[in-house]
Order: sequence, then C-alpha cells, then structure tokens
Amino acid sequence: MRVMNHRLILLFLLAVLGVGVFGVYGPGLEGPFVFDDHPNIVGNQLVAVDALDGENLRDAAFSLGNRHYPDRGLARLSFALNYYFAGERFDRFAFKLTNVV
Repeated sequence: MRVMNHRLILLFLLAVLGVGVFGVYGPGLEGPFVFDDHPNIVGNQLVAVDALDGENLRDAAFSLGNRHYPDRGLARLSFALNYYFAGERFDRFAFKLTNVV
C-alpha cells in the first residue's frame, strides 16, 4: 500500500512538473528562430536531410553550421531528424517542441 502511495505521489509530481514546463515554454513554441538558430539550423544545408541514411546523418552531425560551436554533433543530428520528420522543412514548432520535451 505504501509503495502505491509513493508511486501516486511521484506520478502527481511529474504531472505537475510537465504542466509547469509547458506553461512556461508553451507560449514560445510558435515563435521565430532566434540567436544561433539561423547559422546552426536554417543556414546549415547539411541539416536539411531528405533520407535517413548513415551518410546524410553523419554529414549533418559533423557539419559546422556555426564555427563558434564545433562540438554540437548530437544537437545537429537532432536538427536533421527534426527536419526530416517535420516533412522536410524547417518547422519552428517541431524544433521547439523537441527542445521542450
């Protein structure tokens, strides 16, 4: 019984945290790309993958969209996946929702 109570409390706290996060970040989901988004996402054509294959994903991960942040391979890989799964377009909402999640 006590384990069930702890799980319910944990579930409740996670739900409150989730609602809080979306309450804070939700309004910005429709906002524009800002700051380093342009060189790293919109201006980096290697992120615009049209097929999920090793070569495209490797090129996207190791591209240098912004030379100030050369070690962001995982971030650029997620940008490429976002681009692909958003219908091969730079959908601001999809990119920002992934960041919030």
